[in-house]
Amino acid sequence: MNATNRVVNRVALALVALVLGVGGAALLLHVVDPAWAQPLRAQLDDAVAAVGRLFGDAAVIAPDGRRIPAAALAAAGAGVLIVVLAVIFVSTRGGGRSATALSVRDPRGATSADANIVSAIVDAELERRADVIAVHTDVHMVRGETVVRIRVRPRRGADLVGVLAAAGTATEEWAALCGRRMPVLLHLSEHRLVDRLRSTTRVR
Repeated sequence: MNATNRVVNRVALALVALVLGVGGAALLLHVVDPAWAQPLRAQLDDAVAAVGRLFGDAAVIAPDGRRIPAAALAAAGAGVLIVVLAVIFVSTRGGGRSATALSVRDPRGATSADANIVSAIVDAELERRADVIAVHTDVHMVRGETVVRIRVRPRRGADLVGVLAAAGTATEEWAALCGRRMPVLLHLSEHRLVDRLRSTTRVR
């Protein structure tokens, strides 16, 4: 759970990794120049030359008098832009799952609570219900704020009002324990085909 869709995250990171990986591999082949890579390097040189022809003879004269082709500057600028965009993209995403549910610091010291404590309180309350097949609670950091996510898979025909009330009771217990309220995301998942094989009576 974070600021963007998980698929968008994965696609963006995969594209950045692909571009940087290809660029790094090409640079490594150019520097090391192994014999087995000669045909591949020739193809890369042809591709670079084709791109260079798009810029013609345009160049920039460096302070020391060297002539830097505009194509090289454009390639370097594109690489820097990709890296900057990747850093911005990663730094603006939600922090993702957290192992700490509460962290308080004051002049006397620091107090922290593990996310498993929240899970134990909430899951125990909801698992008492016969109309709940499974429940999983975890903690996430979203824009610097701690958020409790509760995923519940109810049975078909379950009393959803009762499930919501039980989740509210559990989160109130956690709020009373930690001394503060936290945002809660309650997700009711769909009934799965394999759930038909489960017994309607919970063994205790």
